[in-house]
Amino acid sequence: MESWLQEAVEACALKDCHASVHDLLDCFCGQFHIRPVALPRFTPQTAQDWLSRRSPGQWFTTQDHDLHGFMAWWRGHGILFFDNQRKEAEQRFTIVHEVAHFVLEEWLPRRRALSVFGPEILPVLDGERAPSPEEALTLFFEQVPLNLRTDLMARDASGGYASRDVVVAEHRADRVALELLAPVERVLPLVKQLSREDAIRSLQFQFQLPVVKATEYIDGLRRRLRMSRFSITEFLGVEEG
Repeated sequence: MESWLQEAVEACALKDCHASVHDLLDCFCGQFHIRPVALPRFTPQTAQDWLSRRSPGQWFTTQDHDLHGFMAWWRGHGILFFDNQRKEAEQRFTIVHEVAHFVLEEWLPRRRALSVFGPEILPVLDGERAPSPEEALTLFFEQVPLNLRTDLMARDASGGYASRDVVVAEHRADRVALELLAPVERVLPLVKQLSREDAIRSLQFQFQLPVVKATEYIDGLRRRLRMSRFSITEFLGVEEG
């Protein structure tokens, strides 16, 4: 497992991959500063309206496209929007995916910066002042991004992701969510032993994944397994020898 993925999974500290929507919210909102907001028939505009009623302004791009949820964050605190009219499996994946965004793009970078500089770096992280040249150089070498915000709702004219940064952020959040809800060490035996269709059905029922994500997960692992000289231990991040 890649180091960034392991760090995020450990930070989320989810003990039960079969946790219900209620238990997931209890877990994540209890350990992070996250407020859950359930909006029936969620859209980017309903989230924007909810935020604007409390803090006027344009929080993000409100293009008309289908989303299951969204995470807004500011100064280490998050607001998790999700559609509570969706099926349980979709709600579960949405919640974990959005929490993964918060952990990867706000909580972990913020924690790293605070560990290096202490609380005096907070005005930089909160956008109140620019970093000094020394701070900027140290943050660069410590691999702490100064721009902690990417408009994850931005889409191009065809409805696809608007930039490579959004593509990477969405892929990484999916990786964390899949590892938390269906750990790869438990899924790989299914991929090896079952047909594609049976493996997908198993992920749906055994791990309660939405069919689209179960299909993507199984197909991705099958492609990796077909690679010549592919090592399972290498994929899991375990050194051989």
